[in-house]
Amino acid sequence: MIPPQSLRVYSKTEKVNFLMNAYDTDKNGVLGFTEVKNLLIDLGYSNPASNDVYWFISLIDTNRDNKISWSELYNSLQ
Repeated sequence: MIPPQSLRVYSKTEKVNFLMNAYDTDKNGVLGFTEVKNLLIDLGYSNPASNDVYWFISLIDTNRDNKISWSELYNSLQ
């Protein structure tokens, strides 16, 4: 049986902070093409095509700068 203290529920802010810290490799505050591609690979997409990466970015990128900011990622999560 799993002890109750190990069943921690993370807040949306903690989840976004984790993703940004893990994938914003150049630490510029946004996830660009290569960083999003690496995220998709880690999620199980084997070598996603460029148009698939751009499509994924377009789902979240509300200001249309072809990057995903902290707030865009936050607003996209449930």
